[in-house]
Amino acid sequence: MNARLADIGLTHTQFVFLIGLAWLARDGADVTQKDLGQYHKASRALTSRVVRLLERNGLIVQTVKSGDARARVLTLTPEGTKRVKLALPILDHTEDVFLAETPALKQRIKRDLRAALAHENNKHSQAGAADELD
Repeated sequence: MNARLADIGLTHTQFVFLIGLAWLARDGADVTQKDLGQYHKASRALTSRVVRLLERNGLIVQTVKSGDARARVLTLTPEGTKRVKLALPILDHTEDVFLAETPALKQRIKRDLRAALAHENNKHSQAGAADELD
């Protein structure tokens, strides 16, 4: 899995954080760096390092959270969403190997991930339409 992710410019950790962000934001919720770190049970240092790298690579953006200047809201960029989509077949293959005995669980995981990505795509489409109106 790691070698195949490297082919699309991601490490396993980056992929996991991107998927986690897509999942947490699936219903339109603001997701902060703290939220993402807690979701992954990752230290603040690791979360900060991964978030900075993802931002530097153009896969996420950080904006100041309304009402709390200390908090940053994380959002997948179109490129981040694209990379997640490229990585999903890699995840599917890995899941096929590990979940061969439980196909219903595999289908639920796949449905939930696709729903999260569809939501991110809709947010980007709506933001693009709003930008055109300005």
